[in-house]
Amino acid sequence: MASNTPFTPLTNLDLTTEEKSSIFIPTVDWDIPTVDPAVLLIGKLFATKKIDNQIFLRAYSNIWKEDNLLSISHIGENLYRIHFDNAAKCTEILNRGPWLFKNEWFSLAHFIPTLAALLGHNTEKLGATEI
Repeated sequence: MASNTPFTPLTNLDLTTEEKSSIFIPTVDWDIPTVDPAVLLIGKLFATKKIDNQIFLRAYSNIWKEDNLLSISHIGENLYRIHFDNAAKCTEILNRGPWLFKNEWFSLAHFIPTLAALLGHNTEKLGATEI
């Protein structure tokens, strides 16, 4: 049902000095890794139950150790950064899927460091669990 009251735009919506001092606005650390993005993948585990990250990291480290894997890091909930030593191997792993871990889908995509930083995942400073 439409209202007959004319729309009045809100104006002067500024915070008081007290409000400004009490609000914490986190800053984004833009120290983006200098690794060539062509050798990085990001993986998302679509798990229906909690998994042990150490077991997951060890499993995929063993699976990909012959594929020039340099590191695999846990960077968020069921989110992983995978670093290979060359772009060809990285693309090969990406195309070799689909991947599974304990019957749960593990989806891979090219890692875009700028996007990760924008989303708050600074993988070099997160205290990432790495193998």
